[in-house]
Amino acid sequence: MNASYIAALETENYRLRAENEELKSQLIDIIKEAIQEAVQPLQDEVSQLRATVARQDEKITALESTEEHDISRLALDIALDRQRLARLEQRPTTAQETTTPPRGTKTLARIAKINEVLKSRGPSAS
Repeated sequence: MNASYIAALETENYRLRAENEELKSQLIDIIKEAIQEAVQPLQDEVSQLRATVARQDEKITALESTEEHDISRLALDIALDRQRLARLEQRPTTAQETTTPPRGTKTLARIAKINEVLKSRGPSAS
């Protein structure tokens, strides 16, 4: 082979390698851009879902706090009712009290009413 021919081939080979590297770099950039465009909507959706979960966590915390407050209030109401009943039961009976319902009837009615309220609220997570 001729030396000028070999030099021309080497020059062409060098040019093709440089062109190949440039095309390879462009291809990588195109692939990166395509991936980013495909992934971006998913990233946006994940961000929205995270925000939704955070809001729901706040609501759940508020509801749990309200539920605990309601339970405490009901327990206090029951305790106060029991104290009132105990005081009423300790009073001496008079002729007017004979027309009142038998002992414990009001308590049973209150217990039934409290049970209805609790059932209407559904199962408790506590």
